[in-house]
Amino acid sequence: MVDGKKVKFLVINDDSAGFESTIVSNPHNTLKAIAEDSQNLERVILDSNIQIFPGDRMFDDIKRLAPELPIFITSG
Repeated sequence: MVDGKKVKFLVINDDSAGFESTIVSNPHNTLKAIAEDSQNLERVILDSNIQIFPGDRMFDDIKRLAPELPIFITSG
């Protein structure tokens, strides 16, 4: 939820290019998914404006779990 409204995500998954997307619904599930499957992830796109979990803390937690995983930070 952002400003009391549900947020919808559009993910275009181009299987022909070999890409697969994983969307998680909250910061805690993000960290769990990375902890359980970081070897199969190629990158993370992180919204730095997460209201319930500071983006800089999330960045640090992801790097602790998977230091080799590239993180792209957005501020949308």
